[in-house]
Amino acid sequence: MVISRNLSDFDDSITEALRLGDLVYFEKLLRTISRDDPATVTPSPLKYLNVNVFDAEGWTMLHRCCINGKLDLLKILLELGADVSLASRDGWNALHLAVYNGHRDISSFLMASSSGSNASSPSSSPPSSPATAVAVRGVNC
Repeated sequence: MVISRNLSDFDDSITEALRLGDLVYFEKLLRTISRDDPATVTPSPLKYLNVNVFDAEGWTMLHRCCINGKLDLLKILLELGADVSLASRDGWNALHLAVYNGHRDISSFLMASSSGSNASSPSSSPPSSPATAVAVRGVNC
Protein backbone atom coordinates (compact mmCIF):
# COMPACT_ATOMS: atom_id res chain seq x y z
CA MET A 1 0.00 0.00 0.00
CA VAL A 2 1.25 3.44 -0.90
CA ILE A 3 0.10 6.33 1.25
CA SER A 4 0.70 9.64 -0.41
CA ARG A 5 0.11 11.71 2.71
CA ASN A 6 0.39 11.15 6.42
CA LEU A 7 -2.48 9.00 7.68
CA SER A 8 -3.22 11.57 10.38
CA ASP A 9 -4.44 13.91 7.62
CA PHE A 10 -7.34 11.51 7.14
CA ASP A 11 -8.15 10.76 10.80
CA ASP A 12 -10.92 13.29 11.21
CA SER A 13 -12.47 12.55 7.83
CA ILE A 14 -12.53 8.79 8.36
CA THR A 15 -13.94 9.16 11.86
CA GLU A 16 -16.62 11.53 10.58
CA ALA A 17 -17.56 9.18 7.72
CA LEU A 18 -17.95 6.33 10.22
CA ARG A 19 -19.97 8.47 12.63
CA LEU A 20 -22.28 9.68 9.87
CA GLY A 21 -22.58 6.26 8.26
CA ASP A 22 -21.47 7.75 4.94
CA LEU A 23 -20.53 4.64 3.00
CA VAL A 24 -19.68 6.51 -0.21
CA TYR A 25 -17.34 8.95 1.55
CA PHE A 26 -15.72 6.14 3.55
CA GLU A 27 -15.02 4.22 0.35
CA LYS A 28 -13.61 7.37 -1.27
CA LEU A 29 -11.25 7.91 1.68
CA LEU A 30 -10.02 4.33 1.48
CA ARG A 31 -9.38 4.78 -2.24
CA THR A 32 -7.45 7.98 -1.51
CA ILE A 33 -5.35 6.28 1.14
CA SER A 34 -4.59 3.20 -0.94
CA ARG A 35 -4.57 4.94 -4.34
CA ASP A 36 -6.18 1.73 -5.54
CA ASP A 37 -9.29 -0.39 -5.14
CA PRO A 38 -10.47 -0.50 -1.48
CA ALA A 39 -10.23 -4.29 -1.49
CA THR A 40 -6.43 -3.97 -1.71
CA VAL A 41 -6.07 -1.76 1.36
CA THR A 42 -3.77 -3.24 3.96
CA PRO A 43 -5.66 -2.32 7.10
CA SER A 44 -2.73 -2.33 9.56
CA PRO A 45 -2.24 1.49 9.58
CA LEU A 46 -5.95 1.92 10.26
CA LYS A 47 -6.19 -0.65 13.07
CA TYR A 48 -6.56 2.00 15.76
CA LEU A 49 -9.86 3.25 14.32
CA ASN A 50 -13.09 2.26 16.02
CA VAL A 51 -15.14 1.02 13.08
CA ASN A 52 -17.97 -0.06 15.38
CA VAL A 53 -19.35 3.47 15.71
CA PHE A 54 -23.13 3.79 15.47
CA ASP A 55 -24.50 6.62 13.34
CA ALA A 56 -27.57 8.72 14.19
CA GLU A 57 -29.85 6.10 12.61
CA GLY A 58 -28.45 3.32 14.79
CA TRP A 59 -26.33 1.60 12.13
CA THR A 60 -22.63 0.80 11.96
CA MET A 61 -20.64 1.00 8.73
CA LEU A 62 -20.76 -2.81 8.61
CA HIS A 63 -24.57 -2.66 8.75
CA ARG A 64 -24.54 -0.18 5.85
CA CYS A 65 -22.34 -2.54 3.80
CA CYS A 66 -24.82 -5.36 4.41
CA ILE A 67 -27.77 -3.18 3.42
CA ASN A 68 -26.07 -1.87 0.26
CA GLY A 69 -24.33 -5.05 -0.88
CA LYS A 70 -20.74 -3.83 -0.48
CA LEU A 71 -18.85 -7.08 0.08
CA ASP A 72 -15.43 -5.56 -0.67
CA LEU A 73 -15.86 -2.88 2.00
CA LEU A 74 -17.37 -5.39 4.41
CA LYS A 75 -14.20 -7.51 4.19
CA ILE A 76 -12.05 -4.47 4.92
CA LEU A 77 -14.21 -3.50 7.89
CA LEU A 78 -13.91 -7.03 9.30
CA GLU A 79 -10.12 -6.79 9.00
CA LEU A 80 -10.32 -3.46 10.83
CA GLY A 81 -12.19 -5.11 13.71
CA ALA A 82 -15.86 -4.65 12.83
CA ASP A 83 -18.08 -6.72 15.11
CA VAL A 84 -20.64 -8.77 13.13
CA SER A 85 -22.65 -9.49 16.26
CA LEU A 86 -23.48 -5.83 16.98
CA ALA A 87 -27.18 -5.21 16.55
CA SER A 88 -28.81 -2.07 15.28
CA ARG A 89 -31.19 -0.27 17.60
CA ASP A 90 -33.92 -2.37 15.99
CA GLY A 91 -32.11 -5.59 16.90
CA TRP A 92 -30.78 -6.51 13.45
CA ASN A 93 -27.17 -7.69 13.09
CA ALA A 94 -25.08 -7.86 9.91
CA LEU A 95 -26.30 -11.30 8.86
CA HIS A 96 -29.95 -10.37 9.36
CA LEU A 97 -29.52 -7.27 7.20
CA ALA A 98 -27.67 -9.09 4.43
CA VAL A 99 -30.33 -11.82 4.24
CA TYR A 100 -33.24 -9.39 4.40
CA ASN A 101 -31.78 -7.23 1.65
CA GLY A 102 -31.13 -10.22 -0.60
CA HIS A 103 -27.33 -10.05 -0.67
CA ARG A 104 -26.51 -13.75 -0.98
CA ASP A 105 -22.78 -13.14 -1.42
CA ILE A 106 -22.58 -11.24 1.85
CA SER A 107 -24.87 -13.68 3.66
CA SER A 108 -22.77 -16.63 2.54
CA PHE A 109 -19.52 -14.85 3.42
CA LEU A 110 -20.76 -13.94 6.91
CA MET A 111 -22.02 -17.45 7.59
CA ALA A 112 -18.79 -19.02 6.36
CA SER A 113 -16.58 -16.63 8.30
CA SER A 114 -18.61 -16.66 11.51
CA SER A 115 -18.74 -20.37 12.22
CA GLY A 116 -18.17 -20.51 15.93
CA SER A 117 -19.18 -16.89 16.55
CA ASN A 118 -22.51 -15.65 17.81
CA ALA A 119 -23.58 -13.82 14.65
CA SER A 120 -26.72 -15.89 14.38
CA SER A 121 -27.35 -16.72 18.03
CA PRO A 122 -30.91 -16.60 19.31
CA SER A 123 -30.01 -13.81 21.74
CA SER A 124 -29.29 -11.48 18.81
CA SER A 125 -32.49 -12.17 16.88
CA PRO A 126 -34.31 -9.11 15.60
CA PRO A 127 -38.00 -8.49 16.23
CA SER A 128 -38.78 -10.13 12.89
CA SER A 129 -36.67 -13.27 12.62
CA PRO A 130 -34.18 -13.95 9.80
CA ALA A 131 -36.39 -16.89 8.79
CA THR A 132 -39.21 -14.44 8.15
CA ALA A 133 -36.86 -12.23 6.14
CA VAL A 134 -35.79 -15.22 4.05
CA ALA A 135 -39.42 -16.20 3.42
CA VAL A 136 -40.41 -12.65 2.50
CA ARG A 137 -37.44 -12.08 0.16
CA GLY A 138 -37.18 -15.63 -1.17
CA VAL A 139 -33.46 -15.77 -0.44
CA ASN A 140 -31.69 -19.11 -0.49
CA CYS A 141 -28.43 -19.08 1.44
